Parts: sequence; C-alpha cells; structure tokens
Amino acid sequence: MIWTFANIWNESIAVREERELKERDYMWASELGSSFIDRYYKMKGYKPTNPPNQRAMRKFGAGNIWEYVVYM
Repeated sequence: MIWTFANIWNESIAVREERELKERDYMWASELGSSFIDRYYKMKGYKPTNPPNQRAMRKFGAGNIWEYVVYM
C-alpha cells in the first residue's frame, strides 16, 4: 500500500456516512447564490446525477477544517 497524503485523506472521507435526502420547504443561506434548478432539486430531495469526486470531497473537507480553525 502506498501511503500518500491524498490516499489517507480519501480513506478518511470514504468512511463518512452520506446524509439522507428528503423533501423540505426551506432554503439554507448557502444556497442563495446557486442556480434555481439546483436549489429546486435539493429542496425536492432529488439525488444528484453527478456527485462530487474524491478531489472535490477533499476540498470540502479542507473547508470544514478551515471553518473549525476560524471557529476556535
């Protein structure tokens, strides 16, 4: 097994559980700048046809870490 930073990070992200999609009648503040169709699909609970790849998930993880550092 090759131990690279990206491989270790991918493994840690793969362990996370995916949230259940359900219909809702409200928007999150982070969705205000997105397109109307994307927001509609999220609110109706449709599963995306092009989910994020591992690189994108690492970026989301880095954003979560950065938010935690700023919070502290």
